[in-house]
Amino acid sequence: MALLLVPDRTYDDKGWFSSLATAEGWFDRLFTETPSAPPSGGHITFIESTETLWTAATTDYFVTAPATLTEGDLLWVQFANADTVGSFTTVPSGWTAEVPVLHASGGNMITAYWHVVTSGEEASPPATFDFVWSSSLTGNALLGVFRGVDNTTPIDVAYSSVTNGTTTKTVPSITTVTDNAYVIGGAQLQSATTQTVNAPASGWTEIENSSTQSAGRGAVLARKGEQAVAGATGTAAFTQTSALQGYAYQVALRPSTSTDGTFTTSAGASLGSGGSTTMTGGAGFSTTAAAALANGGSSTFTAGAAFTTSAAAAVAQGGSTTLIGGATFGTTAGAATAQGGSSAFSGGAVDGTFTTSAGAAVANGGSTAFTGGAGFTTAAASALAQGGSSAFTGNASFTTSAGAATGNGGTSTFTGGGGFTTSAASALASGGSSTYTGGASFGSAAGAALAGGGSSSFTGGAGGDGTFTTAAGAAVASGGSSAYSGGAAFTTSTATALASGGTSTFTGGASFGSLVGAAVAAGGTGSFIGTTGDAAVGRARSGAGGPSARGGSGAAPRARTGGSGPHSGGSNPGAARVATGPNGPHAGGAS
Repeated sequence: MALLLVPDRTYDDKGWFSSLATAEGWFDRLFTETPSAPPSGGHITFIESTETLWTAATTDYFVTAPATLTEGDLLWVQFANADTVGSFTTVPSGWTAEVPVLHASGGNMITAYWHVVTSGEEASPPATFDFVWSSSLTGNALLGVFRGVDNTTPIDVAYSSVTNGTTTKTVPSITTVTDNAYVIGGAQLQSATTQTVNAPASGWTEIENSSTQSAGRGAVLARKGEQAVAGATGTAAFTQTSALQGYAYQVALRPSTSTDGTFTTSAGASLGSGGSTTMTGGAGFSTTAAAALANGGSSTFTAGAAFTTSAAAAVAQGGSTTLIGGATFGTTAGAATAQGGSSAFSGGAVDGTFTTSAGAAVANGGSTAFTGGAGFTTAAASALAQGGSSAFTGNASFTTSAGAATGNGGTSTFTGGGGFTTSAASALASGGSSTYTGGASFGSAAGAALAGGGSSSFTGGAGGDGTFTTAAGAAVASGGSSAYSGGAAFTTSTATALASGGTSTFTGGASFGSLVGAAVAAGGTGSFIGTTGDAAVGRARSGAGGPSARGGSGAAPRARTGGSGPHSGGSNPGAARVATGPNGPHAGGAS
């Protein structure tokens, strides 16, 4: 049994490990710690799904695989239509029928196939698989992608099914034989337009649902997920809105037995502290409580490896964590990444993704790099690169649906197609530095503060490079500095304060545009230099009754007003001009 030696912990190809003790540079002794039995199975992860609808009759059921596939992934595709006796006359190479063609009364058909992704099929553009039905009919295909499934024997236990004409189709229990088997199932009903079929209410999650979409027959594909200990799964009660004919089934997928490097805990855990941990293939680290990863050491996740936690987690504190290939880090609670250390996310599609549904801090005092298609996503308040460094390149992106702070006391760089997007109030580079180059952009659908006490730079050429856009009130460079050059632009559709107590510079073709009243350089400095737009004449424009350049300074500003009300200019080394509206006095400022 060959061993691969690693300073901290070493795993062989069966998941067993050994330790190597050293003293003053000399090998002291080699000993082996032997678990009572090899792991019975790894962990299966649901990756994504697709729905294909054929609302016009056809015999060609083309199924397109998602673009995020990894070699070894298992594709499960479920078909439904209104046939009474038909079947597939052509099945693509490498696909195996697990649920045979099941015909229910009244013209209802359901069947399911699986396929293991081979080398090259994960390439872009994604692979297309052509199934041919025996007659021309409308229909649908619901597809799920699962990672970590045994590629040799993917089915842990055969399907069970039920058919009836009631509103509940209760599928008999099946008995898994491997720990961590993954239970999935599906159902269809005798309606394509008005009635709905649903996943079991308790413990199941819907993957896709084609009900009421006029595509053959309504159908649902669902997952119960991992069953930690082999045994009975229990029944599965699929429900319908009407008592109609149809079939339902459930089946279990077998996890890969190649579990090298798998570490699981239900309490606080430290992985690779002061040492080195490597997870490859389907390896994973999972915890249901607070966890520290690679404290003062190094952790590497490759291929399908994953780190998952359902509670607050710290990754690579004072150490290094690398996620490559299809590796992922996921948490459903607050998480800190690379505090005082380094975390690298690389790869294509969703590779190297960091995802959280709660507050998260990335690269606090450390360094985080997102490359290729890597991304950082959060559904709640987030702080990025506080006192550290975060770099987004290629198509990498940072997205949040709630308040977010980027580059607080640190540095964040967005290049190429990298972008920062938020749908709620955001603070960018507060006390730190954020740089947008190439096609990078910052977008907000709500109030945003940019470079408050820090520095933000937007550069690039045509095509919206370096653009900052907001659909609500925004403060730019409050107490800090913002620079727009090349084709960079700042645009807002409502009241905006620019460079309040700070500095904003627009050069080249850069511009500032507002559809509603805006204040430019309030208490700060706004400098417009260039040949096009507002930058050409160095003036601030506002819509309905808004102040321009109040209390600040700028190069030969002009204040324009619309509507009614007083409007005052600010102090300026050049000549200030004031235009008047239909009513009300308008006073110029000192020059």
